[in-house]
Amino acid sequence: MEASISVKQSKNQEVKKSVGKFLVRIGLFANLKGFNYILSAVDEVLANPNCLNSIMKELYPKIAQKFNVTTSGVERNIRNAIEVAYNKGKLFAVANTFYGANFAKYEKPTNGEFLAFIFSTFGSDDLEEKFA
Repeated sequence: MEASISVKQSKNQEVKKSVGKFLVRIGLFANLKGFNYILSAVDEVLANPNCLNSIMKELYPKIAQKFNVTTSGVERNIRNAIEVAYNKGKLFAVANTFYGANFAKYEKPTNGEFLAFIFSTFGSDDLEEKFA
């Protein structure tokens, strides 16, 4: 049983590392609070995928508690990170070209859409194929 937990933790670390690389590719860096909040959201959703169904009631409060901030601060900083990537133009280009996203060129994704995209892209079992 301990071996299966270790394998799961290893996979979660691999997913988190891949998401971090993706965020850097779209123009986000660790100096943005939203960058770290997104990585924390990945941890939470990997542990409990149902969090994605109630972002405001479950996911944001867990992240806020972890970083000792308000839930509105978490939401605002994630939205800001998405906006930074969108304004740089890399979100549309990188996500659509390399990861099969369907983000419209002149339509910024919502926090929920962006987090769902990240989880569906990097949280799947065929991670190795997608980010090799």
